[in-house]
Amino acid sequence: MLLTIDGVTKRCGGLVAVNNVSFQIQQGEILGLIGPNGAGKSTIFNIITGKYLPSKGKIFFQGQDVTGTSPHKLNRHGLAMGSSKPGLIRRLVPVLPGNSTRCAGPSG
Repeated sequence: MLLTIDGVTKRCGGLVAVNNVSFQIQQGEILGLIGPNGAGKSTIFNIITGKYLPSKGKIFFQGQDVTGTSPHKLNRHGLAMGSSKPGLIRRLVPVLPGNSTRCAGPSG
C-alpha cells in the first residue's frame, strides 16, 4: 500500500475539523477528495504532509508510520503538497545537480 490514512481526527480547540477519516491509496491509483468549503480537505492534506499533527490516528507511507514526521523529511521520500494559490512563484528555473532534477525560484 502506498498511503494509508487510519482513523485520523484533527481537533482545533472545540472544533473537530476532521473526524475519524480512513482510506488507502495503492501505487498507480488516483483518489479524489471532494467536499464543500470547510469540510476538512486541506486539513487532511496538511496532516498527510506533516504540516499538522493529527489529534488521533496514524499516517502510513510505503508501509512506514510517518505520523508526526516533519514536512522536509517527508518531502525527501516524495510526499509533499504543492500550493494551489496562483502567483506565489512567478518563474521556476530547472536546476540539474547530478542525476536529479528540481526547481528553484528566481533567486536560484
